[in-house]
Amino acid sequence: MGQKLAKDFILEKELDQFVSDSVVKNTEDKTEEFYSQLKEFYNDQSYKDRFKNCHLEDRVGIEIFRFYPNKKLKSKLLTVDLTGSLLTIDEVADSTHIAKVIKTPQKMNLHIPYKEGDLVFLSIDDTVGDSINPEYAFLMQFAQSNLEPKMDRPIQKTAPKFVAQLYSSAFLPPHEYSTPAENISTFAVESYKILGRYEI
Repeated sequence: MGQKLAKDFILEKELDQFVSDSVVKNTEDKTEEFYSQLKEFYNDQSYKDRFKNCHLEDRVGIEIFRFYPNKKLKSKLLTVDLTGSLLTIDEVADSTHIAKVIKTPQKMNLHIPYKEGDLVFLSIDDTVGDSINPEYAFLMQFAQSNLEPKMDRPIQKTAPKFVAQLYSSAFLPPHEYSTPAENISTFAVESYKILGRYEI
């Protein structure tokens, strides 16, 4: 018993040290880092190969930009997410209201003033912050029943707000069908959800 407590104490001290090492002063301006990551996101064209066989009839395919404010800090253990998994600081991301157009509709009679690669604005109310994970909400429907769903992975209670708002419009290549809701960042939206263009 005493030996177990000693091990727990040592582990706790080690975790505290990891956290302490993670919290270092960020000497770079967060705004500068934001635009640096946005430019990297803008220049990334990996979506072209990923979605080369995917087409949309009357919607616009977008990818949400997520900002990693601690990307350049030491990658040490920092916190525990809602599933009990340890997170490192480079995995902590903020949702933004900026997206990149990755597919335009095929219908020729639709006038869409955006082209692939454009950065666009979405509603802040639909994108910024967190909300209830749609998968978690579905799981809770079983709480008052005699059914007990089998899960092959923990389900997070929250997800980026854009996932909750746009989940029914998730846009994924066929082989990515099992992507956890909180990891989805590509959607097929109606053009009216796009508020305007951002020039980088």
